[in-house]
Amino acid sequence: MIAYRLSLVGVFLVSRNYYLNFVIVNLSNVKLGAKGLSILKYLLFLLPCFLVTSCIFVPFVESVRDIGATPSHRMALMNETLKDFKQTLSWSDNNRLGKFIREDKFREIIDKFEVDKDTKVIDAKIERVEYANDVYEADVELLMRRYSLNTLVVKEIELNQKWSFSLTDGWKLFDVVFKEEQ
Repeated sequence: MIAYRLSLVGVFLVSRNYYLNFVIVNLSNVKLGAKGLSILKYLLFLLPCFLVTSCIFVPFVESVRDIGATPSHRMALMNETLKDFKQTLSWSDNNRLGKFIREDKFREIIDKFEVDKDTKVIDAKIERVEYANDVYEADVELLMRRYSLNTLVVKEIELNQKWSFSLTDGWKLFDVVFKEEQ
């Protein structure tokens, strides 16, 4: 990527005289005077240089998005987290489930997800997501369908979850209530 940017700068510097002359010829009908024309020449040279070198700010902008600095970024991160959370539930992977739970509530919440090996999650879907005004907390309603091999019954379970966001850890689950439906 860096080599590509440098080659663009090189091509621009080699061809800048042609570029400036082309623009100046097209703007020759405008009454700028000699001083205005020389200022325009320098501005037209600096503009592409700035545009090419501004690419170095892309990683910074992406990192601001990835840490959730703005409410819209936090919402996007929540969508990604919930997608990964649903997949983890579908696989019944309690080891991986731990990465979604806040440390101080880990044991309390992980015990709620413990099921026997004969119970499989068939489906999990997000029913509702409500954010607090500052988008640092969210209430999520998830509908999960489990199939038990022992009883041959499919149960629908509604999970009411409370998530919190921190810039260091991202979205973490800190409370969950299971409501079984038949």
